[in-house]
Amino acid sequence: MQVRCAPACRPWIMQSSLLSPDVYPSATPLIMKNSGLRIRIERELRQKFLEVCREQDRPAAQVIREFMREYIASHQDQEDTRK
Repeated sequence: MQVRCAPACRPWIMQSSLLSPDVYPSATPLIMKNSGLRIRIERELRQKFLEVCREQDRPAAQVIREFMREYIASHQDQEDTRK
């Protein structure tokens, strides 16, 4: 049986010139994503968010992941100062 693999589980694809940091400066190494998060938001908020993402030519999921990493980092900094 042949197992097909999505591009996300092929880390060597980052060696491709199409995905180099020169072409996509914010490109991060591909990491296999194996979990999802489902949230409920207002329709208007979602539409505006997707519109801004399209204007910036960025996937909404990438923007949300970036926000999550920044949020965690800022709160870890706050936690470290409390100790």
